[in-house]
Amino acid sequence: MVAIVELTDKRIESLQAFFGYGDFKRAHIIFLGNEEGLASTNDYELSIRVRTDDDELAFGNDKQYYINPDKKDAGYWEPGGESTNKKMSGFFQKNISEFKIADVNSPFLCYMARMVLFLEKPKEDDSYWFKPVGLDKLRKEEINTYKNKNILCDREGICTALMDWRPIPRASEGVRWPYTGLLDKIKYRHAFEFHDNKADLLHCKLRDNRLEILKNAFAELKVPIIICPGFGNWNEDKQKYEKQIVLESIIEGIEGAPVFLDSSGNKPKKGNSNKIFRATVNFKGYVKHVFLTPFFGGGKLSLVGLMLLAVELREILNKSVNLENKKKESRRTELNTFIVNELKKHPHLKFNEKSKGNTCVRFVSTKLNFRSPTNTLDIFKEIFVFELQNRDGKINLKLFVSGGDQEANNDIRSKILQTFDDIKKRYNYINYWSKPDSSKKQPGIYNYPLLCSDEYNNGALTEEMKKKLIGRLNDFKENHLAVIEQEFNLVKE
Repeated sequence: MVAIVELTDKRIESLQAFFGYGDFKRAHIIFLGNEEGLASTNDYELSIRVRTDDDELAFGNDKQYYINPDKKDAGYWEPGGESTNKKMSGFFQKNISEFKIADVNSPFLCYMARMVLFLEKPKEDDSYWFKPVGLDKLRKEEINTYKNKNILCDREGICTALMDWRPIPRASEGVRWPYTGLLDKIKYRHAFEFHDNKADLLHCKLRDNRLEILKNAFAELKVPIIICPGFGNWNEDKQKYEKQIVLESIIEGIEGAPVFLDSSGNKPKKGNSNKIFRATVNFKGYVKHVFLTPFFGGGKLSLVGLMLLAVELREILNKSVNLENKKKESRRTELNTFIVNELKKHPHLKFNEKSKGNTCVRFVSTKLNFRSPTNTLDIFKEIFVFELQNRDGKINLKLFVSGGDQEANNDIRSKILQTFDDIKKRYNYINYWSKPDSSKKQPGIYNYPLLCSDEYNNGALTEEMKKKLIGRLNDFKENHLAVIEQEFNLVKE
């Protein structure tokens, strides 16, 4: 007997805004399913409450997972993996003692895990990850491990996410409708199959609002691959499958909606839902490859068919990664050039043109030229080297001791550390670290962050970023650099 749970206006609004699990911001592949299942628990009351309650352990309380940081109802997701499991376990344990989230027994997730394993751990035999596991315990265990820990979560490697078309979760589509309240099972189903004449205004507005949320999400997400398993029912009025209509409604391209074709160049038609259809769209400079496929397994898309799909994904991702790396390098070069040109406006700064690269550029202040303690040779000229570092989504200006005679490095070590310690106390942005081993040649390091990772914005040089950089570079030149030049008074004029 399935419990009856009331769906209030507030609960429907929360469920409508929640659209899935995974690392959506970095996803290489987004899967678009029919509706969320409840494979880890059949407690409908608590399952709805964890998705809709105003509770610190409920879904939707972290703005970093909102499509619009100021509007939860514009759409949000959960990061999945251990983070979401802990949240759900904590919420359920407040109501049920000894509760623990179980591993999800989902064939669909196993198929997803096989595809990620194929992409991350390739074998000479492409079919290795798509063979029935049978008595191969090692392969079965690895697939299960990926299913439970390495998909739909924040991780390194191939990032995946799962988005659902219909907003109301059920243990499975075949169970009795477990809800009471505003929504009617039959009208809800007809609306989401685009049979408007069999639904009513309430359910059609719910569907249209869901389309808008998913459309806005895809407009923001720079995902190269979208896979939609399952065609849904054929719509006679529109002469299209349900999920085809969904994809054409939520994925924009420069030339409009995606056009789906199979390997022979045919469009989807009634009775050919056993094939894989593909469309390519270009939106805001990003290419998205959209696949409409039969359901994975269950006599629909076989393991062989899944392997052939995975081979296509591999080709796309290889090209996508190469293209994205070129874009990153281009953006990084543009940022570095802008910063260097701003720094060149300072009369004391001199650049090492040979050091120009995409990760760092070196320069010195002509006010920081040191002479040998024995006054025999100017071998310590430019012993203090500044380095503009543009790495890992952040930009720093660093000053460190470089080159020269090691004895001289030792002689000025105490002054360097003493002076940096004094400066650090007076300026929030300055920090340093020291190496006790004199052979490291880096007794002190000064660091001034120009852009942190949250501001980096993929290196895109926007007008807002230019203003921030100019302000901070002026602060660096007029305050920090001036202080360093003044404090280190070993300058040879």
